[in-house]
Amino acid sequence: MCAKFESGGKVKQQPYQVKYFDLRTKPTDLKSKSGETIFESVDDIEEPPENGSEIPKQWNVHYGDVISWSYDRPTETYFVTKDGKFLKNPDLSGSGYLTIPLSITRDLTTNTLETYKNVIEQLTELVILPIELSPEDEFFSAKFNGSKIPKAYIKRNDIEYSYSPMEQQLTVQINKNGKKFTNEFPTDKEEKLNNIIKWIKSIDNSATNPLINLIVKCNFNDKSECDKVQKYKCFGIIPLPKTWTCEQKGGAHFGQEQISATYKCQGPLSSKQEAIKKIKNFYKDLKIKKILYLSLLTTMFGEKTARYFDLVNKPETLKKTNGQPVPAHEYKDVPTSVPADWDVSPGDLLSWAKYRASETYFILNDGTLLKNPDRSGSGYLTIPYIITQHTRNVLMMYEYVINELGKDYVSTIEMHPQDQFIVKNYGQLPEEMCTPNVEYIYDPLEEFLYVNVVGTSKKSKEFKLGNTSVKDIQQWYDGIKGEQAQFKVKYNFDGVQYQKYQQYKLQNEKILTPKTWNIQPGTTDVGHDHIRGEWILNGDRKHLSDAKKQIQEFYKDLAVNIEEVPL
Repeated sequence: MCAKFESGGKVKQQPYQVKYFDLRTKPTDLKSKSGETIFESVDDIEEPPENGSEIPKQWNVHYGDVISWSYDRPTETYFVTKDGKFLKNPDLSGSGYLTIPLSITRDLTTNTLETYKNVIEQLTELVILPIELSPEDEFFSAKFNGSKIPKAYIKRNDIEYSYSPMEQQLTVQINKNGKKFTNEFPTDKEEKLNNIIKWIKSIDNSATNPLINLIVKCNFNDKSECDKVQKYKCFGIIPLPKTWTCEQKGGAHFGQEQISATYKCQGPLSSKQEAIKKIKNFYKDLKIKKILYLSLLTTMFGEKTARYFDLVNKPETLKKTNGQPVPAHEYKDVPTSVPADWDVSPGDLLSWAKYRASETYFILNDGTLLKNPDRSGSGYLTIPYIITQHTRNVLMMYEYVINELGKDYVSTIEMHPQDQFIVKNYGQLPEEMCTPNVEYIYDPLEEFLYVNVVGTSKKSKEFKLGNTSVKDIQQWYDGIKGEQAQFKVKYNFDGVQYQKYQQYKLQNEKILTPKTWNIQPGTTDVGHDHIRGEWILNGDRKHLSDAKKQIQEFYKDLAVNIEEVPL
């Protein structure tokens, strides 16, 4: 029977099955509401419709039905939407497979597999990938021994569920802090729904129980080891604790005399040892040196304190995981990534520098090294956003590093807009300023917070610690959205004018400008009896006259030349 709509658009839950119309092989199956054939033959079929266009009102089709203009895979296949329009196959696989989207199944049915049984059978499971599911779908009780998704998780919009009939597995994806965490659960085995909930909880609790990555690198080079791999069947995805995931990274090689692959295992720090035990058991007596454990490769650096290893002056501070010092030959040259048995963590610094921080490296999440970006260009340390983006207390995280290296040698710290330092000293930034288009860079020596707007405007301004607030930052940010202006101030004081300059002590004073304006020094020439130079000011045209007035007030009765400069 056809779908029967109730008020609100919900379908009365009945053993209803949508229809599949294959216009390329069975064009006469599509009828009008009066029972007449729409297309007598394939030759009568029109070109596929535009996505979102109206379905002809005389067509006898219903919400959820599938209509295909495809020759091979369902690339030109469309769903009938609730409001009678064509929805083209969203194809999340990117390979021409059919995706049955949640936008269709959410309001159509609570038993998606039964509702789309005809479609799955006619297309075959091989070309359906995936079927997006509501957490209230009867799929869960059918596949997991009558268990249902708990009510606390049903209304969450950060969790997505999808099913692959071909692989018989449920994929669960969690979107958290701009990251996507994915795990796959087989439905053809005795998998329990409780294992899925445990994994979801492990992602939810990652702030207090950080997720870590264990990178397993296998490289078996002789026939005896390769024979053991085949005997033990220890090639492929590693079975891990239920709160862990495992995925292959990059390519793999499987031959009689060489077997190699790399796997990323991810899970909670609290069960790290259990995961390592599972990995060891998987590979049995194969040489452990073939497996590389990069311990504590956290997906979020957390609020731990980073360490600083001075390999030139204090090499003894670098230890192995067994507590023994790292031999000198192992750190003689800068490695591409940290060795497995070095007791280091992401965010830590390794320094081969003999002067300042020029040859200093950060340890990244995957164990590779990032050379000090040095925004100063003079060998000072820059703590980059790629390192600090996951912490909200960067000064605490790098307190030891700054003290060990010396505050004078740290030029810039790139911060997250919600970092505690910004919130405590300036205030809570508005949401519109917490985007990738606005950078926040702190200079601990000069105690300035630089706010830089990237993109077409490329505007920036410094805000002195203790003298400004988030209100000042917001006012400047709003100002750069309007029409801009710029002018140059030139001064040339000698003789009496220079004497007045000294008398007014202007060399010790700061020029005040409107909060929406910036001031930068140009060329300057200072002698024992003269001073010459210029200032360049820019800001919103609305406060142009105020900016000029403040310049004149600063220089009092001294003669200066003010000229507008085109942008």
